[in-house]
Order: sequence, then C-alpha cells, then structure tokens
Amino acid sequence: MSIYKQDVQDLLKATKKYKNKEISLDDYKSAVWQAACAIVHVEEKDFRRFLQATEADLDTIQFTIDSNKIFDETLKIVREIEARALQEL
Repeated sequence: MSIYKQDVQDLLKATKKYKNKEISLDDYKSAVWQAACAIVHVEEKDFRRFLQATEADLDTIQFTIDSNKIFDETLKIVREIEARALQEL
C-alpha cells in the first residue's frame, strides 16, 4: 500500500480520541473524510470507498438516532474503521 502512513496514523489517533470522547462526531467524521481524500492511488480505491461509505454511515446515525444513543451506535463503525486502518499500515 502506498497510502501515506501519516494519514492512517492521524486517522487512528482521531479514532482513539473519539472512543475516549475527546473529540466530537463531527471532528471524527472530518478525520475520516480527510483520510479518504488523501488516497489517490488506484490500487487503494477500495480503502477510499470504505472510508467514504463509513463516513456516510456515521452521518446517517448522527441524523437519525436519538442524541443520547449516537455515541454507542457509532462505536461499531468506528471499530471497523480502526481495524481496517490498522490493516493498511
């Protein structure tokens, strides 16, 4: 993989911060989107699509779930992003 390791590491840092409730969901979605935009190589398109899809899933949860349940509902997706990002390192 030729994705910039720093972009993946930044995404993993944001993931940790979100899981620790140190950043908002909007900030986390921004980190996911930034990582997706950093992917420019054709051979990495699957990871880019994955990040774009999961960012959209986070949007859906944010705007359709009761606010007191959003964090718990997003954790499954956040863990999927984390696992996939770790594979990309």
